[in-house]
Amino acid sequence: MKKIILMTTFITAISLMSFAAPLRSPSENLVKVVQEEIPIKTEELPDAVKATLANSYADWTIQAAFRIELIGGNQYKTKLVKENNKKDVKFDSEGKVIDSTLVAENTFQPAALQTETPIKVEELPEAVRKSILTNFSEWAPTAAFEIKKANEEEVYYKVELMKMEEKKMVKFNKEGEVI
Repeated sequence: MKKIILMTTFITAISLMSFAAPLRSPSENLVKVVQEEIPIKTEELPDAVKATLANSYADWTIQAAFRIELIGGNQYKTKLVKENNKKDVKFDSEGKVIDSTLVAENTFQPAALQTETPIKVEELPEAVRKSILTNFSEWAPTAAFEIKKANEEEVYYKVELMKMEEKKMVKFNKEGEVI
C-alpha cells in the first residue's frame, strides 16, 4: 500500500512540475535590440577615440561619426576614407577598436570629389521621406547622409534602411527618386 501511495505522489509531483514551467524555445527568450547610430560631429568623439584615430588611423580621413547608445555605455562608429578606400571602425568609449571593416574599395569618388555629411532622418527632404514611406514601407530609416559632389550643385541623399536584422543603403535624388 505504501508503494502505491508513494508512486501516486511521485507521478502527481512530476505532472505538476511540467505544468508549472512550460517549455519555451530558445528563440522565444531572446530580446532583440536595435542599435541606432546617432550622427555626431567629429569633435564630439571621446578623447580616447580621437587618440586611437590619431595613432592608428593617422592617414585616414574621418568622413562621418556616430554614437551608438547601449545599456552598458556608448560605442562610437567612424566612417574613414583613404584614397579610394572606405572603412567603418567601431570603438568603445575608452578608444578600444571593437570592429573594423573595409566597406568599399575603388567603388566611390574620393573624398576630395564629394562630401558626405551625416544628417538626421527628419532633415531629409519631404520628397525623400515620402518615397521611403511609399517604396520601403516595411523598412525603417536609421541613418541619413547628404552627399554633395565637388564643382557641381548636385546633391543626393544616402539613407540606411533596416528591416529586422537586414540593412541596406539606398540613394535618392532631392525629388525622392531612387538612383
